[in-house]
Amino acid sequence: MNHFSELIHLPDLLFHQFCIKQFGINRGVYNTIDKWFFDNGNTSILERRLRIFHFLNWCLQNGLSANGKIKFGPGNLSKNLIEYSKGNFSYDVPMLAQKAGWLNLKNNDVIYKVSAEG
Repeated sequence: MNHFSELIHLPDLLFHQFCIKQFGINRGVYNTIDKWFFDNGNTSILERRLRIFHFLNWCLQNGLSANGKIKFGPGNLSKNLIEYSKGNFSYDVPMLAQKAGWLNLKNNDVIYKVSAEG
């Protein structure tokens, strides 16, 4: 199992703690994001975690961070989830994590792709 697989298979508390540390979100934001993806058809916990991770990275790339923490402001979490869901992209989730120094992937590690089509 590669490092990214280990990350998405963590117990909920540990995955949430990773998100707090890396993205600066709190439990309420995490739960809202998780529920939003569930309500929008992502019933698999593994798929939701991939999408949560991808969404949070998308937020960083779209300038929603301040002092290393993602900040949404009142009403902006839902707005950004909707905007994100309209995207048309294919994204190598672990590659961003590797570039950020969060994962140390080896040549034989599996790369997961998350795609969203608007």
